[in-house]
Amino acid sequence: GIDMETGRPIEAPDARYTEGPRTAFPSVLGGHNWHPMAFHPGTGLVYLSEQQAPHTYAQKEDFEFVEGGWNTGTDTRQADMPEDPLGILQVVGNMSGSLLAWDPVRQQQAWRFQQIGPGNGGVLATDGNLVFQGNMQGELAAYSADKGEKLWAFQTQTGITAAPITYELGGEQYVAVAVGWGTMVGLLGGPTQEPLGLENRSRVLAFRLTGEAKLPEPGPGQHRLPPEPPEQMATEQVVERGHSVYAERCMVCHGVGAISGNVLPDLRYSKKAIFDRWDRIVIDGALENIGMPGFKGVISAEDSQAIKAYVIDRAQAAAGQ
Repeated sequence: GIDMETGRPIEAPDARYTEGPRTAFPSVLGGHNWHPMAFHPGTGLVYLSEQQAPHTYAQKEDFEFVEGGWNTGTDTRQADMPEDPLGILQVVGNMSGSLLAWDPVRQQQAWRFQQIGPGNGGVLATDGNLVFQGNMQGELAAYSADKGEKLWAFQTQTGITAAPITYELGGEQYVAVAVGWGTMVGLLGGPTQEPLGLENRSRVLAFRLTGEAKLPEPGPGQHRLPPEPPEQMATEQVVERGHSVYAERCMVCHGVGAISGNVLPDLRYSKKAIFDRWDRIVIDGALENIGMPGFKGVISAEDSQAIKAYVIDRAQAAAGQ
């Protein structure tokens, strides 16, 4: 709240991470992010994708500005996922997401449909007392706009973050949605995605009441077989250094704990040719044409090799070595 005498915010206890690491809800992902909301004139309600995901903030004591870097002044290593399975389960268990119906006049919740996790899709409301939303588990569903009862669902085989649209063609109403995992949750959220076993299969799907088409059977995914990492040649100290540099420079795209959300390649499953060309890719930008920039001037050759050692370490853990 606000202190009405001073006009200053009333801070929660232990809110300042300058005094030590602090875990906050909601986090950098927002309690509601960019996902489009919907308003239904018939119910007077706003429908939105709500989420809770923790983020641990800590001040980086040796922070120095780096041109082209992610200069937040925070220690991103503190925000990384624990490496032990029980720790991962504990963090994931603190994440949630829902389809929330909000009364903007009374300023209170009308109803809530609880999803499994955060990062679910945008919302569409129609005049037929329906609300449509896709979720991270790949389900596109229709709910009653007044009560939030699930009335219909379709498994799309991949996560959904976009909002559906509706249109009329030839006297029939269609609902269409772009499916495919994405957003910051998709980049960072490998630990939440990996247990679902969903691959990123980008499509546009359209539905009508008389539709009879079926999706093709999904092909084998990249996680069907354990990775085959090379032998680890680095010391524990180098791996630890690589973990810190990875968290600062790589995690935001390639995933927490080097676990990809399947939007970008999972580095643990890199082929031998990738490990052999590591510096050419990471520093010189050999794969810039497909979106992987070079980090020359941002990280050193020693740090590049430390990241490689950390990725090998995580690959070996995924392979059960």
